[in-house]
Amino acid sequence: MKTINQIRFVALVATAATLFGGCEKENTSPADHPFVEARITSVIDAMATRAAGTVWAHGDAIGITGKSGTTEYRNVKFTTMAADGIFTPDGGATGGIYFQNTDPVDFTAYYPYAGSKGTPAGKVTANADDQTAAGQAKYDFLFARATGSAAKPDVQFRFRHCMSLIVLNFLPGKGIPTLGDLQYAIDALALEGTFDTATGKTEGTKAKKLTRKVPSNASGMSSSLIVFPQQQNSAKIEVTLGDAVYSATIDYPENPENSRKREFAAGYSYTYNIKVNKSALTISPATIKPWEKGNGENGEDVPVWN
Repeated sequence: MKTINQIRFVALVATAATLFGGCEKENTSPADHPFVEARITSVIDAMATRAAGTVWAHGDAIGITGKSGTTEYRNVKFTTMAADGIFTPDGGATGGIYFQNTDPVDFTAYYPYAGSKGTPAGKVTANADDQTAAGQAKYDFLFARATGSAAKPDVQFRFRHCMSLIVLNFLPGKGIPTLGDLQYAIDALALEGTFDTATGKTEGTKAKKLTRKVPSNASGMSSSLIVFPQQQNSAKIEVTLGDAVYSATIDYPENPENSRKREFAAGYSYTYNIKVNKSALTISPATIKPWEKGNGENGEDVPVWN
């Protein structure tokens, strides 16, 4: 997904006689003409990439909900088939969204699509155990609100992240010239929870221990995790390198916008640079660009011992 991705739909100003039956009055002004199709674009806040890559993937879909006049559009599915950021409604033009009168319409949209057209998706239950790129794409939830009308049919959604991102960078330290394959485990991460497709709210319901392997890579060893937002003081991390096992406590950062509670907040990323020394680890939060910075520009050092 690019930093600014336009989801362009073919704009179709349909005549009432063709698509919706007869109409005695024929108008040429878009503001006065009923049944104007919404043209929808989107951008993603503070995001250069998404879980599954830097661009939309073939078959990616969003769900849009809104009400124009007495016509309700519930969970209307739009899909990109060419993986080029151009989305079209399922069913072609007849499956699109049309303004029924001149009143403004409030829309909501979410990603990835769930359920079926005409039925609100409600709360989606998800499990974040699978932290592969393909797995993360299933629960890298996005949500947006926007307003449009027949006079202004260009509806722009500004999507925001609804999950939390943790990035772990592993670096060689004193007495360790290079890093080989390693494994780490983190306790008490919120890996099960729900996503409300109507409001964008995510909520963790179960914390688990997560174990991941990081293969040796000369260009850098990094592991990215997408988890449900959660509040707690700290989490224990264990790093296994060869026969040595290192353990440490990662402190959750205080959120000044939420009574200084320690948490991983929705839409924020938290990066830890983990330096593996011969006798200890040093963990330092660092700056993150793709999502909002959750633990400051410079972070703080956290000592770790084996």
